[in-house]
Amino acid sequence: MNFQIMDGDQVTLSGRTGAGKSTILKLLLGLYEPQSGEVLIHGVPAFQIPQESRRKLFGYVEQSFHMVPGTVRDQITLYDNRISDEQVRAVAEL
Repeated sequence: MNFQIMDGDQVTLSGRTGAGKSTILKLLLGLYEPQSGEVLIHGVPAFQIPQESRRKLFGYVEQSFHMVPGTVRDQITLYDNRISDEQVRAVAEL
């Protein structure tokens, strides 16, 4: 498989169960290291990108809902204290 996603693009992965959607996402997030080939994000292997940097690159929406403990602020910031209240409000308004 070969594809390129440009900055600002929004991509949806869809397909039947077992088609590889979750595997592709985990490769992009650097959670899996490919057994062959490569997954590059801005020219860097995805699994080498620090988690903090990955959070700035990707957004993810599951197709099913699960209750997660914490406040709305916690969910928006993922417990990153560097994100200001003003930034949280702006995101919540979106």
